[in-house]
Amino acid sequence: MAIGGYTSPSPFEKKVSFSRPYLIKKIMVGAGDNQAVPEKIKGEKVVVADHLVALYVRKKGGIPVFTDSLSKGNYLLAASEDDLIKMDVKPTDILLHKEEFVIAVPKGENAFLIKLEHFIDRHGRAKE
Repeated sequence: MAIGGYTSPSPFEKKVSFSRPYLIKKIMVGAGDNQAVPEKIKGEKVVVADHLVALYVRKKGGIPVFTDSLSKGNYLLAASEDDLIKMDVKPTDILLHKEEFVIAVPKGENAFLIKLEHFIDRHGRAKE
């Protein structure tokens, strides 16, 4: 078994089997209380604190505006869904990126994979 930040899909899928996701990380756009929420971010300024998040904003046509630390305000900002919720910022329906974290198990270890997935189910399988 290997746990190391594997995401699905992965280039290792031909060599190993993967569990169901145990964690789903979403990078979303959030909006302040008085901020109008656009349907798309194309051409919109979006506050970011991370270069990878800025890349996701650019891929959707948005204009990343860098800050040292994110905080709630009357503007759009992009971060993980968990971080937005911690800042009391409501995530919008604009999903920038999604990663599903899985555990790698050698091919042929079906019984072990079944036990692993039962464990994941009992201890809080990732939810959308």
